Amino acid sequence: MSSSATQRYEDDTRWNDLESSLNNIHSQSLLINQESSEQNGLLDGLSSFIDTINNKMSSGKKYFDKLSVTNDKQSICIAVLIVILVILFIVLILI
Repeated sequence: MSSSATQRYEDDTRWNDLESSLNNIHSQSLLINQESSEQNGLLDGLSSFIDTINNKMSSGKKYFDKLSVTNDKQSICIAVLIVILVILFIVLILI
C-alpha cells in the first residue's frame, strides 16, 4: 500500500469512527430527551395532583372556619338562652 493509500484508509477509518461516535451520541441524546419528557409528564401530573389537594385543603379550611364561626355563634346563643331560662325560672319562683 502506498503512503497516500494508507493515509486515505486511516482518514476513512477516523471519519467512520467519528461518524459512529456522533451517531451514538445522537441516539443517547434522543433517549435522554425521551426520558426527560416522560419525567416532565410525571412531574406535571404530580404538580396537578398537588394543586388539586391544595384546592381541596383550602376548601376544607374555609368550611372549617365557617363551622368555627357557626359554633361560636351557637355557643353564644346557647348561653343567652340559658340566661333567659334562668331569669324565667327566677320570675316563676317569685310569682
